[in-house]
Amino acid sequence: MSIRPALITKVLSDSIAAEIGFDAGDAIVSINGSQPRDLIDYRFLCADEFLELEVVDTSGKTHHVEIEKDYDEDLGLEFETALFDNLIQCNNKCPFVLLTSNHLVNAKVYILKTTITVSAFFTVPISLSLT
Repeated sequence: MSIRPALITKVLSDSIAAEIGFDAGDAIVSINGSQPRDLIDYRFLCADEFLELEVVDTSGKTHHVEIEKDYDEDLGLEFETALFDNLIQCNNKCPFVLLTSNHLVNAKVYILKTTITVSAFFTVPISLSLT
């Protein structure tokens, strides 16, 4: 499955992104050479002090933007969706995988010996499978 660029829906005023000239409708393709799969990847990749972003503007033109900022300083962007690849997954080698057909809210999974207990509030049904 391919990763779509992260479509920007809002640029917060008085932010780094506003100062640089980002606009709603622009899309982030990569950050320091890595394509963010979701909002968690985006936040992790943007935590660095030096960023090199590949951005596609609303006219389809690609730009390479270099940013120097404080560690963990927010760029001031909001996105169309939290998932850029439309797939719920993680890079961790967890002994479990949570899959939902939509959104997962406040999930906690406890693994005690061979017993798995799931405590969560879901907006949709959940499947739990061991990997």
